[in-house]
Amino acid sequence: MRINTMFSNGYLSVLISLMMATLLTCLLLLAYVTSIYQNYVQLEHNYLHAYASALSGLRLSSTMSQDILMVSITNPEKKDFDQLTFFSYQGISFKLLKTATDIYSFGIHKGLYCILQKPHITSPNLNEN
Repeated sequence: MRINTMFSNGYLSVLISLMMATLLTCLLLLAYVTSIYQNYVQLEHNYLHAYASALSGLRLSSTMSQDILMVSITNPEKKDFDQLTFFSYQGISFKLLKTATDIYSFGIHKGLYCILQKPHITSPNLNEN
């Protein structure tokens, strides 16, 4: 005696195929999202490295003040740092520019760059009241 049900061999094959296709789609979507996340983390890491280099440049700028190029630019851009040579301190590289009012530090890592600024502190005139 044969029992007729709606789960015949053809129906089960189609159902299993659809489930496998859905699972494959989910796995491909997960791989894509993971790839996007890894790229984002790598970009953030590269920028953080550039930021740390620029920050180190600002912190060390007072000890290197005699070697910093003085320019008359109000807001330097990346192209303004292109011709400068890197300062290097214990494996950290950065470029420095000085204006009449500010010191700018440039750090770069794997194509991402960061430009930081701090006021140029001059010694107060002790003869003025």
